[in-house]
Amino acid sequence: MLYQWAADGVAAIHVAWVLTVLVGLILIVIGGLRGWAWVRSPWVRGVHLAMILLVIARALLWSDECPLTTWERDLRTWGGQEDFEGSPVGWFLHQIIHPPLPTEVFPIIYVAFGILVIATLWLVPIRWRDAATPLQSRG
Repeated sequence: MLYQWAADGVAAIHVAWVLTVLVGLILIVIGGLRGWAWVRSPWVRGVHLAMILLVIARALLWSDECPLTTWERDLRTWGGQEDFEGSPVGWFLHQIIHPPLPTEVFPIIYVAFGILVIATLWLVPIRWRDAATPLQSRG
């Protein structure tokens, strides 16, 4: 049972990664239109870009599946679980990560998202702190 919970946890982390990239892209575009300052943060944008670039690099340079998918499958195997038996949560999370599409489609989707994320750097530019403006002193 512990392995099943751990596998579900890994699947949840995987889903969180995917949703962060997807929802992050949507929020950056909406935030740019609405004037939300946080979407122009170098930290937010840098982490968001790094997340999708890691996915793209993994897909293009490493022909095997994602390490999180491998880890999840290994944990299920170690727990004696086959085909998500007894784990509707794990099955659901896995379906979000791996919809029934040909595996050749995923790298194309990743690169397309990467292009969109890079495009937002021009559409919603990062606001860098002006180096010429001194920080306000605390008095």
